[in-house]
Amino acid sequence: MVTDKEVVRKLAGVSPYSACAVGAPVVIVSVYRKEGLIAPAFAQIDLSIAQEHIWLETDAQGLGGVWFGIAPDRERMDAVHRLLNLPDNVKVFSMFSLGYPAEQKVQEDRYDESRIHWVG
Repeated sequence: MVTDKEVVRKLAGVSPYSACAVGAPVVIVSVYRKEGLIAPAFAQIDLSIAQEHIWLETDAQGLGGVWFGIAPDRERMDAVHRLLNLPDNVKVFSMFSLGYPAEQKVQEDRYDESRIHWVG
């Protein structure tokens, strides 16, 4: 978890999509070990599930959050790794800025029943 304002500002610049993190009081950076995993091919899937749960709880607490995909873009992964001076045995997966929302938005209903296909 990153709370240093200068480091958060730098993290906000690692992706063209992460600029809105610049004013966030907290950025969570998800990483995973490269060795010792039972199913290494599933590490990013597991982190996606964990990140979604963090996002859901963020909303339940009345906070706002934005998930920034970093992996599998090697340049972005390496930039965050260097910026945070992380150990060599971990890979960066994503960033999640967290704080009080700057604005309230009405949930958009994008459900389209025609896109649902039943197999049976």
